[in-house]
Amino acid sequence: MPRPRELTLKSDLITTEDFTDVRLLGDRKAIEEITKVWDKTVVDKSVDLRTWVDYLQPIRRRGVTIFTYANNHYAGFGPASVAQFLAFWDVSP
Repeated sequence: MPRPRELTLKSDLITTEDFTDVRLLGDRKAIEEITKVWDKTVVDKSVDLRTWVDYLQPIRRRGVTIFTYANNHYAGFGPASVAQFLAFWDVSP
């Protein structure tokens, strides 16, 4: 999957003035080869999550509300992915 900065080379990802949503979707086939039980993280996505936080923070400062979602196929357990995203968000400048 392309990183946020790669996507912005073509256009601004924000298409409304007041909100946007980010959906962190994983590779269903690949993750289901690792697990079929969705109770813990099985793939380290911390670098990707940090990249998204770094990209989204300036957008938030523009006044855009950001809704971020992660499915279980992203890293193995959606709620843990969101918690890690929020932890990175809270320590970002």
